[in-house]
Parts: sequence; structure tokens; C-alpha cells
Amino acid sequence: YVLNYISVICLCSVTRWWDIPSLQLNGTAVERRFWLMEQRSKPRSSREAITIVSPPPVKSPIPKPPKVLSQLTAEACQSSVRMSCLCESNVREVVWYVNGKRLSQSSRFEMRSSEGSCSLLIHDLADNDQGEYTCEMTSEGGVSKSSFSFTGQVFQSIHLKIKAYREQQLELKGEHVSHCYLDLAHFHGNFK
Repeated sequence: YVLNYISVICLCSVTRWWDIPSLQLNGTAVERRFWLMEQRSKPRSSREAITIVSPPPVKSPIPKPPKVLSQLTAEACQSSVRMSCLCESNVREVVWYVNGKRLSQSSRFEMRSSEGSCSLLIHDLADNDQGEYTCEMTSEGGVSKSSFSFTGQVFQSIHLKIKAYREQQLELKGEHVSHCYLDLAHFHGNFK
């Protein structure tokens, strides 16, 4: 093995390292001295060319639309409806639509998005809330959508669960109020 000092210059020839102050390769400063270990029977001449092979260029991946990990679903959530879907977390914007019309954040429609989890809460559910709901997710690579038909039997089933929950809450409130009156009557004697 022969150890040689070499420097890389534009023509890639062997030269003395102290002749070249510094080099730029791909915008980065490169050390001007290199050790080259070669398996040679004789020393290399000072003008013999050396071939330097650069690694292939790294291609950036082409951005893709966000991947939907779980499709849009609806469920009763106490006195509201919760629609939700799950996608990759690289989403920049989430927009909700009902029957093709964009929804806005309001006291009835509460929209949330965090780390790929997208949800829409519908408060005070009414019959006119039936329709085709779409969650549109946008990333650098494009748009993905997930839709859910909130009509017919699905709507009726969730609507009944919410109605039952509300009635139960009213009953509990009524029992609590009547207990309060009984307690007051007990402490104050005859409550009239």
C-alpha cells in the first residue's frame, strides 16, 4: 500500500495540497488535504489523473395528499353529535361541509383538529342537520376527503340517543331540585 497526499482540483489531477487554498463542492468547504490509500506496486506520477465519483443526487420525495387512516363516522356524545375521522398528522387545514356547503365555526358547530384527529361537534341537533357531511384535509401534497351520510336510520338512531340523554339529565335535575326543597322543608319546619 502506498499512502499519498492528494488534493482535488477542478480537473481532478494529483497536485500538491499546499497549492490549493480551499475548495467548494456542492456549496460546502472541503478540506484541502486527503489521504489516499492505494494498492499499488509503484508510486503514482504527479500528473496522473484520479477519477472521483460523486454519490447520486438525493431526490426529495414528492409530497402526497394526507392519508385518511379512518373514515368519517358519527356518534352520540352526551347531548351532541360527534363526527370524526383520523388522518396523517401533516395536515395544514381542515374544512367541513354539509351537502357541499362549507360550515363555519359557531355555537352549534364546533370544529377541532389536532395531530391528525379531525372532529365536528353538532350541538342542539335538529332535523335539518341531516345530510352528507364531508371532512376535507389539506396538506402540502394535496387534498383528501372523507364523507358520511348522516340521514335516515343513522340520523334517527343518534337523535333518539341524544333525546334520551337530555331526558335523563332533566330527570336528574328534577330529583336534585326536589331533594333541595325537601331538605329546606326539613330544616325550616313546615315549608309552604
